[in-house]
Amino acid sequence: MTTSAIAVDAPRGACRHRVTGSNQSVKLFLIAASSIGLVGMSMRTLAPEPWLAPAARGAVNAESLEPMERSSKPVSASVERVADAVAKRYRVSNEAMTGIVDAAYRSGRRFGLDPLLILAVMAVESRFNPIAKSEMGAVGLMQIVPRFHGDKVAGGDPAAFIEPGTNIDVGTRILKEYINRGGTEADGLQLYNGSPDDPVKAYANKVIAERDRLRQMVARATKAAA
Repeated sequence: MTTSAIAVDAPRGACRHRVTGSNQSVKLFLIAASSIGLVGMSMRTLAPEPWLAPAARGAVNAESLEPMERSSKPVSASVERVADAVAKRYRVSNEAMTGIVDAAYRSGRRFGLDPLLILAVMAVESRFNPIAKSEMGAVGLMQIVPRFHGDKVAGGDPAAFIEPGTNIDVGTRILKEYINRGGTEADGLQLYNGSPDDPVKAYANKVIAERDRLRQMVARATKAAA
């Protein structure tokens, strides 16, 4: 229950991540579907959780993350191990998760953040549902509120934020800015959540705990592969 990635001077309050049945949500689903390889499937054949996709291809925003389908580099062994571990934990298709993890690693390198921290934010915010939408208007994997961050995508198109690669890239940029502003990782996470005044830093603790779990899972997978 968060107010994810909002401006710190914006109204605060709890919200629930949910996918609505509105026409806008259908539009967002179609945009996300085209990015992760669901186009061409009949709406009747979609599983109740359509983000369990058979393939993952990234954003098409030229000024954001390079589209995953254009990448000529094979994913690294580290990305594969992380993707496998996260896919098992969250019951997401391995192939779809590989695209998400690869995007997190690229955005992490671009903005100087731990990719496991980026993945932990996604886990807490959306449980890796690329079409998640909150009652506060936060959308996508990292639950970004488009009206506060229109300057971060070409043309300021709110629909662009639902594209998985763009969502990850913009969310990582926002998180980095907030960490720089807050001075610490925990304070940056609280700003990202819109709750900088929380004395116990509940949101930051939750994300950091999830990152620790991901690290342990990856360490076990790395040891098993050795």
